Amino acid sequence: MFKKFSKFEDVLINKFNQHPLWAQLPKRSNAFFIRLLLQLGCISNHFVMWYEQAKLGINIEFGKELIRSILRDEVSRNLPTHQDNRLYDLIEKIGISKKLALSVKPSPTTQKTIKKLFNLVRYPQSDYDLRVLVSLRIAGEVLVAETYRHIVPALTTRFSIKPRDSKFYYPHFKHDAKDAKGHTDSFDKILKSLIIDERTLAIAKASAKKAFAIRLAFYDQFV
Repeated sequence: MFKKFSKFEDVLINKFNQHPLWAQLPKRSNAFFIRLLLQLGCISNHFVMWYEQAKLGINIEFGKELIRSILRDEVSRNLPTHQDNRLYDLIEKIGISKKLALSVKPSPTTQKTIKKLFNLVRYPQSDYDLRVLVSLRIAGEVLVAETYRHIVPALTTRFSIKPRDSKFYYPHFKHDAKDAKGHTDSFDKILKSLIIDERTLAIAKASAKKAFAIRLAFYDQFV
């Protein structure tokens, strides 16, 4: 059953990469590109709180520990956090002012996206673990990596930033992408144990589709 879900997930990934923004992005200005990065950052700023809220409702201990492990990567002990690294890329590599990077306000669409992402992990829900873990995998890992699949090359062409010189965008692309043995794939084991029949497969697909739609709608504001 998990293989069926994985194939459905691949369809969503392909559809995501067909969003008009990605074809238009190379033709848009650096100012436009930076605005995109800053609005993405508004969502990224809520990542830890979002995952924490999801974790509190999870029933299976392995599911809780999976989320904890991702959060430990996000806020590593004695190392810069992922948000530190994001600001490094924006300020030190791209050249955005610290004032701009830290004072940006989420647009109405971005605010709506954040609200809907938190609604995905509200408690209670039927089949909470399955619905929420699928939502986190799709909206928090898979589609984040697919976004940076387009961002990383643009950093090189626009600002001559080699991928491996990026501390945030490139590592997230490489680590979160499906089949990269990173965060996305860390969900495989528990989802295999939860997607066991046609009923749970249908729930997983519906949850993935809902998370996908929320993420996709965020990019409509840039087209």
